[in-house]
Amino acid sequence: MSIAPEHRIHNDCYYALRILIVSTYVDDNLIFTNSRTFADEFAAHCNKSLKMNLEGDLTWYLSVLYTRCPTTGTVTASQERYIDRGESIRGAGCRL
Repeated sequence: MSIAPEHRIHNDCYYALRILIVSTYVDDNLIFTNSRTFADEFAAHCNKSLKMNLEGDLTWYLSVLYTRCPTTGTVTASQERYIDRGESIRGAGCRL
């Protein structure tokens, strides 16, 4: 449920709770959040110990397409490239 701007705890967050999810793969960190200022604060905190860049919205990572619904903020991951790749390998006579 969205909160009216005058009642928000955090100006850029439509919800009562700010969420930050960090996913790490080798030396890459992905940050999923419902508050851009929360991501900026987290990056500033991390940069005290290690170098970290915020590179904007995630689109492709490890051949997975990520999209975010502008209305609900829901993140969707699509592995369509893996499916397409698998079909082309099978078509070439290879077994998966």
